[in-house]
Amino acid sequence: MARQPKEYYQALARHYDWFVWDEMVEEQMHDLVPLLRSRQIKTVLDCACGTGVQAIPLARAKFRVTASDLSPDMLERCWQNAEAAGVRLTVVESDVRELSRRVTGPFDAVICMGNVLPHLATDDDVVLALSNMHDVLRPGGLLVIEMRYYDQLLQDRPRYIPFRVNVEEGLEHVTILYVFTYGEKTVRVSVVFLIQHQDGNVETEVESVEYNPITTDRLTGFLHNGGFTHITYSRRQQRLFCTAEKVS
Repeated sequence: MARQPKEYYQALARHYDWFVWDEMVEEQMHDLVPLLRSRQIKTVLDCACGTGVQAIPLARAKFRVTASDLSPDMLERCWQNAEAAGVRLTVVESDVRELSRRVTGPFDAVICMGNVLPHLATDDDVVLALSNMHDVLRPGGLLVIEMRYYDQLLQDRPRYIPFRVNVEEGLEHVTILYVFTYGEKTVRVSVVFLIQHQDGNVETEVESVEYNPITTDRLTGFLHNGGFTHITYSRRQQRLFCTAEKVS
């Protein structure tokens, strides 16, 4: 049974750092930090921060970062990771559809990394989230979105995608596999964890969630409806990278 997004990430929180490794973060920061610096950005809202994957490196790069997430367990891990990294973050519990009520702005930039928007089941909710991001940006502020490239996914319709295979995580060896099930208007993603413990026993865990597969054409329309302009796209492998601006 697929979970609701908040329940899904509460369940994933204890394993979420397994989705991250140094080379991946360095690659993200290689693109993101120069982009933000080129725009003279100083304040950043990471509006779905998870365990601090992007928020902590941005704080280390001397941006003033506010990190928000709908999952209290994710926020607790983000706070712990920030303390361990020796950086300061402002941490706020908030759904992306409630940012203007829960987060104190304005910000020079809002980043929304990962499959955040596709978790929203209705088009109205996607526009509501983008409108909230627009509201907490200063005039001329920058929105950065990164998510799965659904145009390609819906064209190829893969059934299985291995994410990490037999990697060491502490005393355990972990393999993570994505399993996709395609509906008429949704894509169900099941994350399968194969965890080999030090004693050789193998444990299997599965968490599932439904996605609203947002293609680039649809995202462009949502951004316009949310008040954004100057929209650009780039793609790296299976990921889509989008920037947009708040004009007024």
